[in-house]
Amino acid sequence: MDEWQRRWSSSAKGRHTFSAWPNVYVRRSQKYIVVDHYVAQFYTGHGDFASKLHGFNLKSSATCTCGGEETVAHVFEACPRYSEARRQWLAVLATPDGSTLWEQSTADARSFRATSKYVHNVMLLKTWPEPKEARIPPPLNPAHAASARPIPGTASEAVANSV
Repeated sequence: MDEWQRRWSSSAKGRHTFSAWPNVYVRRSQKYIVVDHYVAQFYTGHGDFASKLHGFNLKSSATCTCGGEETVAHVFEACPRYSEARRQWLAVLATPDGSTLWEQSTADARSFRATSKYVHNVMLLKTWPEPKEARIPPPLNPAHAASARPIPGTASEAVANSV
């Protein structure tokens, strides 16, 4: 563990994650931390952020809808679009004790639950006006299934031939 801590502290990689967990011993003790898709984006800085996507040439601009550079820090700490959600989140976080906002977000189970809720709210708001659910194609109309031809060499062909 000491070697892991030494390497983690001196590495140039993972600095955004380091801002939440500078101490590997503390992180290993935080059994209440549950990482999902959105939480991983929040704590790594890798994800659906214009600045990151622009760096990979997946987006034409690194600019947020508010005009700032859309980084994970901007979205969660400064973007006016999420100010009300942020206010509610900050009201629940662990009391500052000289630790960073990111460390406070994982300081105890209550703070982490509030952080996870905040992260999910913001990431879902970020997809507006086209929510992620709207991108899922609608299910096929069952009436169309009756006209579908069986695929040769499959069980569907055997069923079709037995009728």
